[in-house]
Amino acid sequence: MSVKTSGMKELLRKQNELTRLFRSDDVVDWLVAAVKPVQVRAKYLAPYVTHNLRTSIDTEGERLSNSVVMARVGTNVEYARRIELGFAPGLPFSKGGIDSLGRHYNQAGKPYLSPAAQIEKPRIGKRLGKHTAAAIKRIAR
Repeated sequence: MSVKTSGMKELLRKQNELTRLFRSDDVVDWLVAAVKPVQVRAKYLAPYVTHNLRTSIDTEGERLSNSVVMARVGTNVEYARRIELGFAPGLPFSKGGIDSLGRHYNQAGKPYLSPAAQIEKPRIGKRLGKHTAAAIKRIAR
């Protein structure tokens, strides 16, 4: 019995195209787009007086290796951690509620990033899957 196959060159070409695609920066862009709603929701949930914290919340992504990409939602505002987690005596990261200038705080946290991430977490994979499926369909034609 013998079996004849055809289309192997085309299959290998498409496999190589998929490999190139998934090693490209497009994947980072897909991931950033998938987590962008976390940024939007965190901005909505963040407490504000001057809007400085809200406007500083941003999303960025990067490729860590051929097979690992990462997206991060956060802020560079120096007091953001204190707002998210609180700053009070008894909290392990708050140094007894005393800041580097010697000021005493007893401030409860007003989380905005972690709730946004928890709310959006179930949908991130679905959003990323849509980008991935569309790319695979495009190549499979």
